[in-house]
Amino acid sequence: MTMFKSIVPISLVCLLAYSCTNLQRKTESVATTNDTIQTKSVQDPVLHLSDSDTILLDIQNGKATVQIYKQADQGINLRFPSGDYTRMTGMITSKDSMANIRFSQIVMPDGQMDGPFGKDISYGLPVKGDYLLLLRENLMAGDPWAGDFQVTVMLSR
Repeated sequence: MTMFKSIVPISLVCLLAYSCTNLQRKTESVATTNDTIQTKSVQDPVLHLSDSDTILLDIQNGKATVQIYKQADQGINLRFPSGDYTRMTGMITSKDSMANIRFSQIVMPDGQMDGPFGKDISYGLPVKGDYLLLLRENLMAGDPWAGDFQVTVMLSR
């Protein structure tokens, strides 16, 4: 009986740990004739800042456009290589005029960070490498928001 009492709590902890890590994500890609538009829907509303939650932008001719659906309180990460480009501009657009989403931070290849920004960003790329754009809600300006939006990133020399 004593052995049974010790097995039950251990089993419950293992079951809880397994159920918390068993999350599913859905990702789709759509290509058009002129631009590649990637549509991503990340089903997990919990904010994770890992590579599995990052959308790699497909930069073609210095431009990438991504259609995204986000859930309330969900952060989106966009990664792009700078290549030989030295400047980045970006804009967030949505049909919802109350969309509470912005460029929260930019993370440079050397780990330095800058931000926050708004729905538009213009930033110099002083170092070659992979840059990370963090898109988040502005918690000082409104409530958590869910919906569709589009991000366009343009790179120039």
